[in-house]
Amino acid sequence: IVHMDNVKWVNSTGLGILISGYTTLKKNGGELKLLKVSDRIENIFIVSKLSTVFQSFEDEDEALRSFA
Repeated sequence: IVHMDNVKWVNSTGLGILISGYTTLKKNGGELKLLKVSDRIENIFIVSKLSTVFQSFEDEDEALRSFA
């Protein structure tokens, strides 16, 4: 789970890091979930179609349960 509550902006480098982490985890049987993504960053995910890749949650317990 990547806590995004203090992240106010993300650029192409930040998106690349998230994608790289997602890919690495997926190859090794893991999952990457995002927590408390701001509306501004969510809009970037929507425009870039990354909203179809990343699961995001507002509640940490809900994010943890999603792994089961």
